[in-house]
Amino acid sequence: MLGRPNDRHAYKVGARHGELYYERNETMPVAVTLGGDRAYTFAATAPLPDGLDEILFAGFLRKKSVELVKCLTNDLEVPADVDFVLEGYVQPGETRPEGPFGDHTGFYTAVEDYPVFHLTAITYRREGRSLAVATIHREARASYVRATSVVSSTVITVAPLGWSAW
Repeated sequence: MLGRPNDRHAYKVGARHGELYYERNETMPVAVTLGGDRAYTFAATAPLPDGLDEILFAGFLRKKSVELVKCLTNDLEVPADVDFVLEGYVQPGETRPEGPFGDHTGFYTAVEDYPVFHLTAITYRREGRSLAVATIHREARASYVRATSVVSSTVITVAPLGWSAW
């Protein structure tokens, strides 16, 4: 085992992408985007058939193509209008325990070993915002729900194409 996500997560697309790199024992480039058009979030979470690209699907939903820009520290491309981009890599064989995680279904994922994400750059738009919701057990939802805005004061790298620091 080269640090692959366990078989229970084999249905996750990221795990299937990672498998290609794990089999070759190659570092896998990663780009995480936050914000931007809501079609990106929908397309990324939609149960699309294998082979149907999420960016293509997002363009279909928007009724216009998605402009992509190259990341600063790897060769991946991301939508040009997202608010934040976290760039990095995953090294096959390197895992750490993570969890437990609350899920939007009301269940929890137990502590398990997951690949480690190494951060190489953070880029963002001036006044970029991305909301996050704390997922909690269903019995507690009525009494406790919160949303937070992602803002970082430790950003070092600023992307080109009109992106800049605050």
